[in-house]
Parts: sequence; structure tokens; C-alpha cells
Amino acid sequence: MSKKRVYMGRVEVVPRRDFKRYIEELQPEAGSGDILRAHLESSFELPSPPSPEKATDADYVLDIFVLRHQRGEASEIIGGDFWIPMLWRPEVEVRGHVHGLRSGRTLIDLRVRKAMAWGPFLRYSLNPRVYLGFSDLPMGPLRRLLDEAVLEILEAAALKLRD
Repeated sequence: MSKKRVYMGRVEVVPRRDFKRYIEELQPEAGSGDILRAHLESSFELPSPPSPEKATDADYVLDIFVLRHQRGEASEIIGGDFWIPMLWRPEVEVRGHVHGLRSGRTLIDLRVRKAMAWGPFLRYSLNPRVYLGFSDLPMGPLRRLLDEAVLEILEAAALKLRD
């Protein structure tokens, strides 16, 4: 039995269509989809797959799709006599698809959703360094959640590949 190998396939971030994106775009790093894609490509340094002619039955490809993401917001809108708090936590939903390079047969197709807990998010967002812009609030927690989701997918794929 030959050693099973996993290669990096497609990495895509689905464009956001929700209302929250307009508020998050007012912050630095507005192109978060591009940032997330670059982060994934550099963090998980799996090699590119060989050509299908050179592939073996032990070669697999991991495709990653970020289906949904939000960076989190802890601010308010103030105008005259009204005050509207805006509060949502970082969250990401990732789909991992592992399939045989030669056969195209799906080994695993898994969706993982990760969200930062409210307590840590509030402590993080109320930190003076973050509040004054000396930290990476817009993307830091989201990157960690994304890494956790992809690692969960890789662990599930590794378990399945052992079978």
C-alpha cells in the first residue's frame, strides 16, 4: 500500500452579501475575502497537485471554501437623541472537500462553523490597544477561527485516510 498524500486544491472565499459587510468595510482591511484567501494559502502549505497523468490512487486534493465570514463589531451609531449599539462577534463557516486526484471520488465533504465566544470577544474588543487601533481586531480573531475550522477538516480527513 502506498503512502497517501494530500495536495492543496482550490481556495475560495464566497463574497459577502449581508448588510454587516457595509459596516465592516468602514474599518481597515476592507478586502477581507482576499486577506482570508492569502492567509489560507500561506498558512497551510500543502503542495500543488501533480498532473492527473502522474497521479496515483493514493493522491488526494483538499479544496477549501469559506462560505461565510464576519470580523465582528463592537461600536455604536450615535445621532441626536438616539443610540444604536452594533455588536456581533467574529464567525466563519468553512467547507472542506477532499477527493481523489485520479478518481475524483469524494473522501470527505465537511462544513465547520466557528464563532468566537461573547466573553472573550467583549474583553478583546474593549481592550484599549484594540480600541485605539494598535491591534488587529478586524482580522486577528477571524484568522484564528479560520485556522481552527481548517484544522478540524484536516483532522477529519486524516482519520478517514487512515481507514
